[in-house]
Amino acid sequence: LSSKRKFVCVMFLDIRNFTPFAEHKEPEEIIAYQNQIFSFMIEIITKNNGVINQFLGDGYMATFGAPVSKGNDCANAVKAAMEIIETVNMKSEKGEIPHTRIGIGLHAGDIVAGNVGTSIRKQYSISGNTVILASRIEDLTKNFSAQLLVSKEVLDNITIPEVRPEFQGSVMLKGRENPVDIYKLM
Repeated sequence: LSSKRKFVCVMFLDIRNFTPFAEHKEPEEIIAYQNQIFSFMIEIITKNNGVINQFLGDGYMATFGAPVSKGNDCANAVKAAMEIIETVNMKSEKGEIPHTRIGIGLHAGDIVAGNVGTSIRKQYSISGNTVILASRIEDLTKNFSAQLLVSKEVLDNITIPEVRPEFQGSVMLKGRENPVDIYKLM
C-alpha cells in the first residue's frame, strides 16, 4: 500500500498492573489471559469500524479511519472505548476474567498510513504526531485516575449525547511545545 495522509482517530489501550499480574504466572497462563481479554476487545473494535494496528504486550494501538474510513471515526472510537471499558468492568465483577483495569487514550488528527520497512520486513502502519499524542494521553489516565481520556480534537469531531466530558486541564505533554486540552469521559 502506498503511503497516504489521512485524518484518523487513534486509540491506545493499556492493561493496568500487568507486570505484577504476570510475575507469578506461567507463560501459558499469561497468553491465555491476553487471548481471553483481547478477543472481545477485537470484536468491539471491528464492530465499530476500527483496526488494531499493533499489539503492545499488555495493550494495543487501534485506528479508526485507516486504511478505510467508514465515517464518524472519532465517534466510532469513543463508542468502542466506552463499550470496552464497560465490558471489562462487567466481566471483572462477574469473575469471568481476573480483576482487570484498563486505560484508554484517544487523539484525532492527520497521520500517514502505509507500508513501513523494506522488502525483507514490511508492515502496514500509521505514523505521525497524532500517534505519539494518543500514546501520551493514554499514559495520563494513570495521573487522572481515569479509564478514558480524550483530546479536544476528538470532542470536536463527535456528537454523542450520552458523553459527558470533564475538562481535566491544558496539559503539557513530553516533547510538546504547547499544552493539549484533555477531557475525561470515564
